[in-house]
Amino acid sequence: MTGTRCSKALFLQKKSPELSKLESSQDSKAKREGAEVGASARLQFPGGVLVETLDTDQALDETGKAIEKGALTLYEAAFMTQGVLIRADILTRTSIGSPWQLYEVKATTYRSIDPSSKNEYCRDLAIQTWVLEQCKIDLNGIFLMHLNHKCVFPEMHNFF
Repeated sequence: MTGTRCSKALFLQKKSPELSKLESSQDSKAKREGAEVGASARLQFPGGVLVETLDTDQALDETGKAIEKGALTLYEAAFMTQGVLIRADILTRTSIGSPWQLYEVKATTYRSIDPSSKNEYCRDLAIQTWVLEQCKIDLNGIFLMHLNHKCVFPEMHNFF
């Protein structure tokens, strides 16, 4: 997605990856919050396999092995085709051989998103869908999970 937002950022990511390690405290906070929301979203689909590694080859291998072993739910599953790598937040199915459902988790409420972000989310899901289809993953549902703006602590049962 980097290249769709900023071609210079994509160039720097490829040519000077050490620069991507420099992040602002705001970026760091957003990543932490996103990780917390992602962990909460996984609770909606218990019993899945989490692909934690950041190493691309290892993540692809772990994802493939989990599918081969019959996993019904995967978190942060890795797929790649034609040099395009995706990490699926949540990929779930009801039984072995049945189609998968893709869930993209966002740490925002739907009402709080500006129109350009909505377009970005749609592009992101389109790319993920294309990669999954190229990897022979049969999808029958694609969903965007947002925080529920009506959820009030401590009643967290309707967080999404």
